[in-house]
Amino acid sequence: MNLLILIRGLPGSGKSTIAQHLTQYVIDDDDFYTKDDGTYNFTCDMIEPCHAWMLSYCEYLMSTGGDISITSPLISEVRINRFMDLANKYSYEFHSIIKENRHIGTSIHNVPDDQLNEMKRKFDIRL
Repeated sequence: MNLLILIRGLPGSGKSTIAQHLTQYVIDDDDFYTKDDGTYNFTCDMIEPCHAWMLSYCEYLMSTGGDISITSPLISEVRINRFMDLANKYSYEFHSIIKENRHIGTSIHNVPDDQLNEMKRKFDIRL
Protein backbone atom coordinates (compact mmCIF):
# COMPACT_ATOMS: atom_id res chain seq x y z
CA MET A 1 0.00 0.00 0.00
CA ASN A 2 1.27 3.47 -0.89
CA LEU A 3 1.67 6.23 1.69
CA LEU A 4 0.39 9.78 1.80
CA ILE A 5 2.11 11.71 4.58
CA LEU A 6 1.04 15.22 5.50
CA ILE A 7 3.89 16.99 7.23
CA ARG A 8 2.43 19.96 9.04
CA GLY A 9 4.18 22.69 10.95
CA LEU A 10 4.96 26.35 11.03
CA PRO A 11 7.46 27.97 8.64
CA GLY A 12 11.03 27.14 9.63
CA SER A 13 10.17 23.86 11.38
CA GLY A 14 11.92 21.69 8.76
CA LYS A 15 8.93 20.14 6.98
CA SER A 16 10.57 20.15 3.55
CA THR A 17 13.86 18.81 4.87
CA ILE A 18 12.34 15.78 6.57
CA ALA A 19 9.97 15.06 3.65
CA GLN A 20 12.90 14.54 1.29
CA HIS A 21 13.99 11.60 3.45
CA LEU A 22 10.59 9.94 3.73
CA THR A 23 8.96 9.53 0.33
CA GLN A 24 9.58 9.26 -3.38
CA TYR A 25 7.54 12.39 -4.15
CA VAL A 26 7.31 15.67 -2.22
CA ILE A 27 4.66 18.30 -2.85
CA ASP A 28 5.77 21.44 -1.07
CA ASP A 29 3.57 24.52 -0.92
CA ASP A 30 6.76 26.59 -1.18
CA ASP A 31 7.12 25.38 -4.77
CA PHE A 32 3.85 27.12 -5.62
CA TYR A 33 5.00 30.41 -4.13
CA THR A 34 8.55 30.38 -5.56
CA LYS A 35 9.02 32.08 -8.90
CA ASP A 36 11.33 30.77 -11.62
CA ASP A 37 14.00 33.28 -10.55
CA GLY A 38 13.94 31.86 -6.99
CA THR A 39 12.10 34.70 -5.29
CA TYR A 40 9.39 33.78 -2.81
CA ASN A 41 6.04 35.43 -3.49
CA PHE A 42 3.44 34.61 -0.83
CA THR A 43 0.21 36.53 -0.44
CA CYS A 44 -2.84 35.45 1.53
CA ASP A 45 -5.04 35.52 -1.57
CA MET A 46 -2.89 32.72 -3.05
CA ILE A 47 -3.59 30.18 -0.28
CA GLU A 48 -6.65 28.59 -1.90
CA PRO A 49 -5.08 28.39 -5.39
CA CYS A 50 -2.01 26.82 -3.79
CA HIS A 51 -4.06 24.16 -2.05
CA ALA A 52 -6.00 23.46 -5.24
CA TRP A 53 -2.67 22.99 -7.05
CA MET A 54 -1.38 20.68 -4.30
CA LEU A 55 -4.55 18.57 -4.41
CA SER A 56 -4.47 18.31 -8.18
CA TYR A 57 -0.78 17.37 -8.27
CA CYS A 58 -1.30 14.89 -5.45
CA GLU A 59 -4.14 13.20 -7.30
CA TYR A 60 -2.03 12.99 -10.44
CA LEU A 61 0.83 11.33 -8.52
CA MET A 62 -1.58 8.95 -6.80
CA SER A 63 -2.91 7.85 -10.17
CA THR A 64 0.62 6.79 -11.12
CA GLY A 65 1.58 5.28 -7.73
CA GLY A 66 4.35 5.95 -5.25
CA ASP A 67 4.69 7.35 -1.75
CA ILE A 68 3.95 11.08 -1.38
CA SER A 69 4.71 13.71 1.26
CA ILE A 70 2.77 16.97 1.42
CA THR A 71 4.55 19.79 3.26
CA SER A 72 2.45 22.74 4.33
CA PRO A 73 1.14 24.35 7.48
CA LEU A 74 -2.28 22.87 6.51
CA ILE A 75 -3.77 24.67 9.43
CA SER A 76 -7.45 23.87 8.95
CA GLU A 77 -9.23 20.57 9.34
CA VAL A 78 -11.05 21.22 6.04
CA ARG A 79 -7.77 21.25 4.10
CA ILE A 80 -6.50 18.14 5.85
CA ASN A 81 -9.74 16.32 5.08
CA ARG A 82 -9.34 17.02 1.36
CA PHE A 83 -6.11 15.02 1.35
CA MET A 84 -7.66 12.29 3.50
CA ASP A 85 -10.44 11.98 0.91
CA LEU A 86 -7.86 11.53 -1.86
CA ALA A 87 -6.05 8.90 0.19
CA ASN A 88 -9.30 6.96 0.57
CA LYS A 89 -10.14 7.34 -3.12
CA TYR A 90 -6.78 5.88 -4.20
CA SER A 91 -6.39 3.40 -1.29
CA TYR A 92 -3.37 5.19 0.18
CA GLU A 93 -2.37 4.78 3.80
CA PHE A 94 -2.73 8.23 5.36
CA HIS A 95 -0.54 9.79 8.05
CA SER A 96 -0.36 13.31 9.46
CA ILE A 97 2.89 14.33 11.13
CA ILE A 98 3.37 17.56 13.03
CA LYS A 99 6.93 18.83 12.73
CA GLU A 100 7.99 20.69 15.83
CA ASN A 101 10.58 23.42 15.78
CA ARG A 102 12.77 22.14 18.61
CA HIS A 103 15.91 22.96 16.63
CA ILE A 104 14.88 26.64 16.68
CA GLY A 105 14.89 26.90 12.90
CA THR A 106 13.85 30.11 11.23
CA SER A 107 11.77 30.56 8.13
CA ILE A 108 13.85 31.14 5.02
CA HIS A 109 10.86 33.08 3.68
CA ASN A 110 10.99 35.89 6.22
CA VAL A 111 7.47 35.32 7.48
CA PRO A 112 6.61 38.26 9.79
CA ASP A 113 6.18 37.48 13.49
CA ASP A 114 2.56 38.64 13.50
CA GLN A 115 1.71 36.14 10.73
CA LEU A 116 3.55 33.34 12.55
CA ASN A 117 1.62 34.11 15.73
CA GLU A 118 -1.65 34.04 13.81
CA MET A 119 -0.71 30.68 12.28
CA LYS A 120 0.09 29.32 15.75
CA ARG A 121 -3.28 30.50 17.01
CA LYS A 122 -5.16 28.80 14.16
CA PHE A 123 -3.13 25.56 14.12
CA ASP A 124 -5.56 22.66 14.52
CA ILE A 125 -4.26 19.53 16.26
CA ARG A 126 -6.21 16.34 16.88
CA LEU A 127 -4.51 14.22 19.53
